[in-house]
Amino acid sequence: MGEVYEVGDADGWTSVGHIDYKAWAAAKSFHSGDTIVFKYNNEFHNVMRVTHKNYNACNTTGAVATYTSGNDSFVIKRQRTHLYFICGFPGHCEAGMKIDIRVHNGSDAPSPLPDNPSPPPSPANVSPPPAPSSPPPEGPPAPAEHKESAAAACSGKVWMGIVAVAAYYLASPPVAL
Repeated sequence: MGEVYEVGDADGWTSVGHIDYKAWAAAKSFHSGDTIVFKYNNEFHNVMRVTHKNYNACNTTGAVATYTSGNDSFVIKRQRTHLYFICGFPGHCEAGMKIDIRVHNGSDAPSPLPDNPSPPPSPANVSPPPAPSSPPPEGPPAPAEHKESAAAACSGKVWMGIVAVAAYYLASPPVAL
């Protein structure tokens, strides 16, 4: 069994007091097996698990799940992912009631991520893959199809392309569970 984290600590999940949930989550190191607990007044708040896109837009339509008990717990089941949660009450997400739980791999320590990561520059003659309309699936990217000769496949340009594609997917927002 992992650690138990109460979102917002003693303040809980609330719009009162302007709690910085981004800073709260960044100061934690979440791992598979940990439990995330949301405690809140269910007359004024809820917890919605959403996609990365809906998290960024504070969009409550198409939520993965909505919870309203006032004491909701989530056991993290996967490593190297993000779990996105918002409050679905009007204006609450926009006021900061949203949290991105970044789950680390094994004993990895958290490392600060830029708010808007950009893909690394591409080497000459290698085009980056098109930006996905939704975050890429969790895990390694599918192998790219190449129509180049075996000699070209071993060239430095191809290896640089593979590195650029891998770096792009590592910098892309992960899929929410």
